[in-house]
Amino acid sequence: MKSIVIVTIGSVIVSIGIYKGIRKVLYKKDVTNKASFARLIKYVLVFINGMIFLGQFEQTKPIMSYLAASSGVVALVLGVAAKDAFGNLCSGLMILTFKPFVEGDLIKVNQGELIGYVESIRFRHTIIRTYESNRIIVPNSTLNSATIENAFFQDARKNNYLEIEVSYGTNIDLAIDILKSLVEKTMGEYDIESETPIEVKVINFSTTGIDLRVVVPSKTSLDGFDMLAKIRYELVKEYEKANIHFGNYSVEVSQS
Repeated sequence: MKSIVIVTIGSVIVSIGIYKGIRKVLYKKDVTNKASFARLIKYVLVFINGMIFLGQFEQTKPIMSYLAASSGVVALVLGVAAKDAFGNLCSGLMILTFKPFVEGDLIKVNQGELIGYVESIRFRHTIIRTYESNRIIVPNSTLNSATIENAFFQDARKNNYLEIEVSYGTNIDLAIDILKSLVEKTMGEYDIESETPIEVKVINFSTTGIDLRVVVPSKTSLDGFDMLAKIRYELVKEYEKANIHFGNYSVEVSQS
């Protein structure tokens, strides 16, 4: 009995871990129909755990062995008979997960063979509405292997420009390193990954100092505002520690 409890608990813990991992990926990538897909995974895991539990008893072990063998044969027969349907299902999951297009996008399939707006993405097929308002139902396996031109596909991140001015005589390498490290640190706090290394550029020599610029990517405009504010605040303190001064502005007042 003790071994049955251990195996059952272990199976449940592993299943919960698998379910949470898949659910986290689905919601992180904002997969369409994610709730239905997560529910399907949950039912499959519950079924597997039930078979594992009942398979440990002598009375039900032969039945579970028979069901396991039968399910393998049935899965093979269904796989051959429903090869196209299964292919469409897998292709649908790939489209919903990796999102080469989403509902509302204007897409061109195979160099103009089909042009229209994506109206609905299902597990088996995708509905595309043409300019003539005709609805074309395309199997997902066809779209998954086609060349897709997406007019709306773009990087959703925002680029925020941060410009500062340091005085002449400043250790420019140190000033750049401090600014770069603060940008990278803030990006990490906001869970932002950059495809290219962060680069601080010298963009101008003004009458009052040296102008530096860095691009700070963010997920939204509001996050970008907060990130820039945070970087400026930390930069004042770090530059003060390093004895780095901002550009000198002076106003002369004369009285006649």
